[in-house]
Amino acid sequence: MRSIRILAWLWLLLAPVAASCQVVSARWMALHDNAVGRGVMAAAQTPDGYLWVGTTEGLKRFDGLEWRGLGESGDDRRSVSDLLVDPQGRLWGASNDALLRLEAGRVVEISRIGMPGASIKRLRWIHGALYLATTVGIYRYSADRGLVLLSGSGNMGFFDVAPDPGGAGLLAGAFDGLHRWNGKAWQHEPGSTPNPLVIAMARDAGGRLWLGGYTMRPLLANGLEGPAEGPAQRIRRVAVLSNGELWVGTNSDGLYIRDSQGRWRRGDRHLRGESINAIFEDNERNVWVSTTGSGLHRFALIGNEVTDFDDGLPTKLLASVASDGEGGFWLATYGSGLVHVNGLREVRRVETPCGDMLLSLAWQPFDTLWLGGEGGLCRLRGGRVEKLPGLVGVMSLAMGHDGGLWVFNRSEVRLMRDGRTISRIPRPDDGDGAIMFGMQDAGDGGVWLASGSGVARVGPWGWRDVDRHGEVEALLASEASHAWLLQRGQLVLLEADGTRHAIPSMPGTWLLWIDAAGDLWQIGRSGAARTNARALRAALESGRAPPRWESFDEADGHGAVQPSGVGPPSIVALPEGQVAYVALGQLRVGSLSPPGRPYSIVHVDVVAVSAPGLPTVADGQQLPPGQRSLQIRYTAANLREPQALRFRYRLLPADTAWSAWTGERSLNLAQLPSGRHVFEVQAWLPGREVSAPARFRFTILPFWYETWWARILGVVVLMVLATLATLLALRVRMRRLIEHKHELEQQVEERTRKLEKANRQLEELANTDALTGLANRRVFMEASDQEWRRMRREGGSLALLMIDIDHFKAYNDGYGHAAGDGVLRRVAGALAASVQRPGELVARYGGEEFVALLPNAGRKEASVVGERMRENVAALAIAHAGNDGFRVVTVSVGAATSMPADGSIDAVQARADAALYAAKSSGRNRVHLDNNT
Repeated sequence: MRSIRILAWLWLLLAPVAASCQVVSARWMALHDNAVGRGVMAAAQTPDGYLWVGTTEGLKRFDGLEWRGLGESGDDRRSVSDLLVDPQGRLWGASNDALLRLEAGRVVEISRIGMPGASIKRLRWIHGALYLATTVGIYRYSADRGLVLLSGSGNMGFFDVAPDPGGAGLLAGAFDGLHRWNGKAWQHEPGSTPNPLVIAMARDAGGRLWLGGYTMRPLLANGLEGPAEGPAQRIRRVAVLSNGELWVGTNSDGLYIRDSQGRWRRGDRHLRGESINAIFEDNERNVWVSTTGSGLHRFALIGNEVTDFDDGLPTKLLASVASDGEGGFWLATYGSGLVHVNGLREVRRVETPCGDMLLSLAWQPFDTLWLGGEGGLCRLRGGRVEKLPGLVGVMSLAMGHDGGLWVFNRSEVRLMRDGRTISRIPRPDDGDGAIMFGMQDAGDGGVWLASGSGVARVGPWGWRDVDRHGEVEALLASEASHAWLLQRGQLVLLEADGTRHAIPSMPGTWLLWIDAAGDLWQIGRSGAARTNARALRAALESGRAPPRWESFDEADGHGAVQPSGVGPPSIVALPEGQVAYVALGQLRVGSLSPPGRPYSIVHVDVVAVSAPGLPTVADGQQLPPGQRSLQIRYTAANLREPQALRFRYRLLPADTAWSAWTGERSLNLAQLPSGRHVFEVQAWLPGREVSAPARFRFTILPFWYETWWARILGVVVLMVLATLATLLALRVRMRRLIEHKHELEQQVEERTRKLEKANRQLEELANTDALTGLANRRVFMEASDQEWRRMRREGGSLALLMIDIDHFKAYNDGYGHAAGDGVLRRVAGALAASVQRPGELVARYGGEEFVALLPNAGRKEASVVGERMRENVAALAIAHAGNDGFRVVTVSVGAATSMPADGSIDAVQARADAALYAAKSSGRNRVHLDNNT
């Protein structure tokens, strides 16, 4: 039982980061296998933001949500093995021995090599010209001369070409290594390795050229190849990313990554054992990696890399993390002992005399690891592990600012130096009180301690309680003057004298951190937030409003991170502003602060237009008479946040006002009049500028009776007939008016009064429920049918709520029908007060059943209104002895929203009715949303 309590209160060491937060890691985001298959060979991005991939089935375009092929012609479907976007934004492609270019949405063959066995391996833009590395030599393309073979390279097979770092010439990679072009001839450069093959090349920010073949090696400043570097072998693709990392794709061993400091690691586990076909970074810092086996993967240069159970971690109970000083990490686990993760993210267990139940680690630069747990205190140094005598049940370790080691077990706190005890401070409660955990050096010769009852300070002065406000969920303390706490849903600034300043914490927060910029971080289950710690402290101490918190969610690499099962995660600082921390079954390595999001041009396109009987409608096309409807699909490219894009449209000249912003990417136009029309659509990403409109023009030809001459003739005939009819009617009318003028005037006046009164009474009876004063069922049916047709015509959604008074029959039986009528009237008033937006309607459906119609509402709005109705009725507090469990009058609510599969409003109402039945079946006095909503 004591061990369980220790685990429940385990706390971990925190310390500020000591470097700027600039470096970010790549995080696996998605596998686009079903969309483009396993035949992706190349990728590129055009200035309009679209991602283009070359596949064995042709060229495909990706807007962030949908892949789209170009067409059905032979050129559009031919295999594309490489892609390149030149400085003018033109997209070039290679297919066997043919050079292709995208023009006006079509793939056009620009030139062909035409030699037996010729195949284009790589396209490169060098010194303002397009170069082709092929199996029969190096070619240069120009618009006036076409493809020109560089002298002396004929019948020589090349895989890649790059500018020569030492001059204005070229370097080409081949089976026998590098070849250098001096402007007149090729010169073979013997390599420094026994396997000189060069199949891929990439230049980093420092100007160094990396050569990939059987091994990975750099081209040195003296023009010679350096020795093989890193674990990658049999290389197929090489790419240098914007964060300075070198990504190396192998033939059958997945991906290897070299960071800007020269450290190598294995790529993501999703790629291990794969053959890499392409590596490409787009302008939104997504990295696309194509494999032969599983297809196209997307990584984002945000957030953290993750090492977890699938990567070999033996348990999910991770207690503490410490750097090994060599790019790897030590992990203390509860149940699996000490675990080491090296720079390649390879995992191995390390046996120690301290057993498997480890709780805390402390790294003492530059060669010592301290580990503590149920089995005692151990020291790992120089590859040897020794156990220090006299200590058991070590719960927490902390390195002191002067090199001392603080050790806390169940009965005391010790200060040790080089394994010898300097001082001992016993617990005042002799270990029988609240479990103590979480020890952090204060920098003044003492430490802070967090517990299930509060916070204490321990040092040469002894043991002093500072706070007794209950369980501490998180502690961040690196100074003697103050500490930051998470306690009972609050972020607390605790002064050394016990003074407290508290504000609400971010929901779900379980970790606190201060980075090198002085920003205080809250990290939780749904994301992270930061603000300046010094400004926050000053505001709290002076009673002013705290500064604004900047939030980061899943798109920034945060979210969906649970605390460890043996306590909150441990976190350590790494070089280049990165951190490593442990959560439930995960080691996360990366930067807390995401990079600034690059600007992405929002470019909108009309991608497809169709009509009944016309699968494709071209821009400017004339449609036959009677063609009154069109379906228009439009899109815009955004590869990071495609769901955040919003669109608006209008149809000129009929509608000059823009529609409301919507996330829908298709529109059905109906009841179109004949004439010329221009459809315009704009795209917008919050925080960015609205795009220029895309336009689609079409004309609907009129029927003969809709032509201008038919209309003029019709108007003339109608005017003649109307004139004759008017003259005849006036003649008869005048005669009757003269004879009965007085009588008719009286009759008209009397009948007018009676008719107005009858109309008012009839309208009131027809539209109003007599008992409740609400709209009746007929009004609801007309309104729902009208809103359904409007929704289908304009797009959007609607929600429908069915409301039923719980156990109303029992109320009538127990209190009488007169009281029941009163309940109906009061419930009706509460329901009517629950709707707030224009157009929302509440009606009595029959008996004790009511219905609500919410135009332009989705699942969230339906849930909010339903809960408001339920709470307003319950707030009436009408006694109802027959309503078991509640004893007051309550209602059950079933809600459903419109779906594409719903053919009519009746289908939505049926789903809402079924949801009402589910609400009543699961206990009444609740709101139930249809599962398909």
